[in-house]
Amino acid sequence: MPLKFLYVFPGLMPPPGDPSNAEMYHVGGDITVDVLLPTWDAKADSLRASLGENCFPTYKVNEKLTYHLFLAGRYKLLSFRQKAAIFWFHVGQGLRVGREKRVDCVMGYSTGLAGVAAWVLSVLLRTKFILRLPNVPENAYRFNAFGGNAYHYSARVSVKTRIARVVSDLLLRFLVLRCDRLHLMYPNQLQKYPRLQEVPAAVIHSFTAMSRIPQGGKSDGSVLLMGAPWFLKGADLLIRAFRKIESEFPDTKVQLLGHFPDEHLIREMIGDSRQIEILKARPNLQALQILADCSIYALCSRTDAAPRVVLEAMAAGKPVIGSRVGGVPYYNRDGETGLIFESENIDELAEKLRLLLNSPELRARLGQNGQRIARAQYNEAEWGRKMKELIELTVLGRISEAEKEPSARATS
Repeated sequence: MPLKFLYVFPGLMPPPGDPSNAEMYHVGGDITVDVLLPTWDAKADSLRASLGENCFPTYKVNEKLTYHLFLAGRYKLLSFRQKAAIFWFHVGQGLRVGREKRVDCVMGYSTGLAGVAAWVLSVLLRTKFILRLPNVPENAYRFNAFGGNAYHYSARVSVKTRIARVVSDLLLRFLVLRCDRLHLMYPNQLQKYPRLQEVPAAVIHSFTAMSRIPQGGKSDGSVLLMGAPWFLKGADLLIRAFRKIESEFPDTKVQLLGHFPDEHLIREMIGDSRQIEILKARPNLQALQILADCSIYALCSRTDAAPRVVLEAMAAGKPVIGSRVGGVPYYNRDGETGLIFESENIDELAEKLRLLLNSPELRARLGQNGQRIARAQYNEAEWGRKMKELIELTVLGRISEAEKEPSARATS
């Protein structure tokens, strides 16, 4: 039975030039997907330059996938006007899509405005509602409240922090209790919310274009961390841990790859070390090659649900050192594909680094295990199969593999 699926995504990004790098391109079965996508562009010409002359406001990839684009760059980044305009676009364009052909299911990304817009559309279109939870719910306010200013995050519990947490929790409870099914990123994602654990759920990993990840890099002896914001990714933790042991490994370099607006703060932490390098952000394919050439990937996050970079590092055959937060231990299996340390424990992180740097055999074993698991279980086809089953189960009530996935009631 043909199904029409509407995905409400907050952006801000354009569709990838290569459609196979887009997650919804891989949804299997007889399902057509419409994506509501705000982009960072201020003018349509910049989109046309990369996607073709007829890409705006509707970019039709093929008969099964269509993007509906909105130029959010016309407004000041993260301003109230921009957020209001995006919300209005999501609801208005969603209703127009629904008038053209019945929508069988709508999914919202996160418990922010995209999730609220998806719920509004599900009510107005009288259709099923799936809610995707892309973060650690009890920590969502730490990122949402500070946004780009997460670099300056302080442990001090301010009035703003308390308000952000209350609003975040209210939105989470409101939307979860009104959705037909949850898309979780890891099994125990709602362990802090017992009442919400009764909502039907399926676990689906972060989409990763495994076919684009290089294999057989040169393993140059470096330790790599990439991503932003740097505070939440724990770049400072890696710097402090490595500085404890760097004299033992004079030929080892730590590389920090990403966009760091507060680079001077990181350089102050690095001090006089000549073994820690800051690499500027670069296109994805170049970043993946750097990943393929490192020897160890370090994910020191203070909060993370299902970081795609863990799967990318595993697929590249790299052992991963990851913090015990969110879904990281679920994907990076301690002692099998990598090592786990308690979040923000500098001494334990330093010891894990020392253990891997001293043992090429251990690095090789963990890397080989991770590569085998990632490419078999977390590839594009597996993601598309699980998403198809999630949609069918929500709309048609069919029993499929999605129902057999660990649910919100599972424990780690």
